[in-house]
Amino acid sequence: MPPGPPPGARAPVGPPPGYPPAQPGYPPAPPGYPPAPPGYAPGPPPGYPGAAPARYGQPPLGAPPAPPWAPPPSDYPVQLTVPYPPRSSRGLAVLGIIYVLKLIAILPAFIVLYFVGIAAFIVFWIAQWAILFTGRYPEGMHRFVTGYLRWITRASAWLFGLTDKYPPFRLSP
Repeated sequence: MPPGPPPGARAPVGPPPGYPPAQPGYPPAPPGYPPAPPGYAPGPPPGYPGAAPARYGQPPLGAPPAPPWAPPPSDYPVQLTVPYPPRSSRGLAVLGIIYVLKLIAILPAFIVLYFVGIAAFIVFWIAQWAILFTGRYPEGMHRFVTGYLRWITRASAWLFGLTDKYPPFRLSP
């Protein structure tokens, strides 16, 4: 019987016999292979396909602190921030009390959004086929659908009095 640890004891941690000593953070190189170069990081460089995704909600190094009204950091990729207004329009408040008037005011945006929403659904459906066959959401389709969601969110925020700024007729931010 070969010598080894006594029964019930843990095996020693380290490279198997015949392997060179491991460098910190790297797997040991097999016999006959040179060691990893200094500063080598396994895997693709950041920003390349297959790289680990960025952690959502984490500010970049050296970024200024978040304002007090900002949401807490989150790992979820979608966040909605509507800053609290220091003052609100009293005229829009009257329209909000008589809700039908505010609906009439936002009606042109919602009519356009209705047709853009139909187009966004069709684009979404086609994108699902593209994802099925390529494994990627096509960039232009992603921009269109997120633009639609951005626009309808702005219109809803105005309708519910979260902002006094009438939503612009555009998909971009």
